[in-house]
Order: sequence, then structure tokens, then C-alpha cells
Amino acid sequence: MLVTDEPVSIVFDSFSSCDDDADGSHFLFCFESCDEYCGDGMEQGFYVDGEFGIRIENVLITVSASTKHNFRDMKFLGFESATLVPIQTSLVDVKLLTDEERSFLNDYHARCFRELSRFAKEAGDLDPSDLSQFLSRLEKATEDVLAGAHVCSYSQK
Repeated sequence: MLVTDEPVSIVFDSFSSCDDDADGSHFLFCFESCDEYCGDGMEQGFYVDGEFGIRIENVLITVSASTKHNFRDMKFLGFESATLVPIQTSLVDVKLLTDEERSFLNDYHARCFRELSRFAKEAGDLDPSDLSQFLSRLEKATEDVLAGAHVCSYSQK
């Protein structure tokens, strides 16, 4: 399998010209060819060559990021997901997730539910029974994943 997009380069570079850093141990992160509101895909996946692969793809938007410390009044960037599609948790073995990964998944699903349900209600395109069915399915698809409470349901050979 081939991934078609070239990744945005993130450069890790040391420098020694910092006034408050006599030993030159500061590091600078640069996002090459990327600025605020730049979009790109994050395509984390696992592949067994010639057999199978699985990939979860999200479109990310580069946004201005607040940091605890300021360095030379530089603007720092972070990423925000522009994709709002619940991740199919029946393919996730939650026992393998760290607390941070589980929290990320639950926060992402909460955002999906909040924004998609608001959009569906405000759009006014769905009749009440279709809206109710959509919201019910969305709520189920974005349920919190609890530690050890969910085991992947796909069958293995």
C-alpha cells in the first residue's frame, strides 16, 4: 500500500545564538511550508506488507497555539482536527490504549457529537424522525470508551 501524500516536514534543529542559553541546548521546531490555517492529512496506520492494512485518516488544520513559555515572541503552531467523523471503536482494542489516548478518543468523539448534532439541528433539512434517528446513531457512535470496558469485535483468523 502506498500513502499518496507527502508529509509536512517538522525540523528539529539546535542553535547556539540564544542569549539566555550559554550551552546552546535550546531546540527550535519549524514547520516547513506550513503556516496557520494550512491543511494536511494525518494518516496513522498499520500495514503488513502484501496482506492488509488499516488507516484512520483525519484532515488537520494548523492553528495558532498558546504555550506556557514564550521564546523570542515566536508564533507557535498546533493542530486541530477538521474531520468530524467518529472513529469506529469496534476495531479498537481499548485495553491497549494509554489513558492519554483514551482521553483523546473520548474528547474527539465528544466534539463530533457536539458539533454534528448542532449542525444537524440547525440545518433543518431532516424531518423530526430522521433527525431523531441520526442523533441516536451519532450518540451511540460517540459513546465514551472506558478503560478495559470494550474489546474489539472484529474476528481474527
